[in-house]
Amino acid sequence: MSDMRGPMRPWLRIVLFASLALNLAVAGLFAGFLFKGPPRHGHDRDPVAPYTRAFDEEQRGEVWQALRQRYRADRAADGRPDVLGEYHAALDALRAEPFDAEGFGRVLAEQGARADERRQRGERVLLDYVTALSPEDRAAYADRLEVVLAEYAARFERFRKKGGRD
Repeated sequence: MSDMRGPMRPWLRIVLFASLALNLAVAGLFAGFLFKGPPRHGHDRDPVAPYTRAFDEEQRGEVWQALRQRYRADRAADGRPDVLGEYHAALDALRAEPFDAEGFGRVLAEQGARADERRQRGERVLLDYVTALSPEDRAAYADRLEVVLAEYAARFERFRKKGGRD
């Protein structure tokens, strides 16, 4: 019986590599689920999350568009921040001998101030949007917000019963 093996075709290598990568990704997700539980929504820690979750899909899209327009207008007026430059300044401060705690703190403060500005921009957009709602739409929004808050309360109670911290 002759040996059927010859050089592997390049496309077959790609297919086998992709299959292996996909299998490893699925195994990693499964292992993460087993050890950490189901994924949690990071935005749920944001105080504005209940407000945005209470919007219906159309409203969420409208608020998102308003936020993007506000962001673009502010960026056009203020310019684009050098985000990567700030991280490189943080790296320089971290690697400095002696450690440049003041420089690192300055970078953190600048990044925090920019995050606060983004949060405030979002709050203004949210307030403007809700202010423009009709009384009926605002009441329906309040009803949906009440449901979302009840879901949060139930989730927090389950967390506390499992021994989580407040």
